[in-house]
Amino acid sequence: MTTFDRDDTDNEEHCPPWCLADHEHQGDADQRWHYSVCIELPLVELAPSDGVPGAKLTDTALSFDVGLERPWGSTATYVLLGVGAERVRTFCLTLESTERLVAAVKDVARIARRSD
Repeated sequence: MTTFDRDDTDNEEHCPPWCLADHEHQGDADQRWHYSVCIELPLVELAPSDGVPGAKLTDTALSFDVGLERPWGSTATYVLLGVGAERVRTFCLTLESTERLVAAVKDVARIARRSD
């Protein structure tokens, strides 16, 4: 476990073992986050062919990110799920919510495979 000494207090912030953040360059405490490596998954989604709502829907490749985040000073870890660094389409879910989501995705995929 690494430790980062905050300049604004005598207390220390303990980084989780997966944290890759350079906290010295993150600004004030309210702007600091712990974050892990992001795993990029190549996925295919059904989306408008030219990105315009209402256009013909086609299979479209995208890069989907999965990682861990924790707000500075918190003990709660979240799973980041999203598309792109600009976070236009992103979820930051609790571990429990992530486990429920994974189970539900497995269930519906299993149902779809049985019906094909």
